[in-house]
Amino acid sequence: MKPISKRNSLEEIDRNVRASIPVGVDARLAEAYFRANRVEHSNAVRERIVYGIVRGIRGSWLLVEVSAWIRIHYDPHSRVTRIDVSRVNTSF
Repeated sequence: MKPISKRNSLEEIDRNVRASIPVGVDARLAEAYFRANRVEHSNAVRERIVYGIVRGIRGSWLLVEVSAWIRIHYDPHSRVTRIDVSRVNTSF
């Protein structure tokens, strides 16, 4: 598994998440990966999405915090079907 942290850029986080949690694996791997990397996360069972956020990633500046919002979608059999990683800006 490739690590992720706030020292990474959005592109690095995207690449490392996709390499560590490939489509088709058990969705529990996503939660284990987030725990191992100390990523805030939650499993929305009804929606079948594991959400994660890495706050204050590289690219943040003076009054804006940049975070990576990660969504791991899975099917009724708990197999990962899609991974979305996007940028979220929060101003102070």
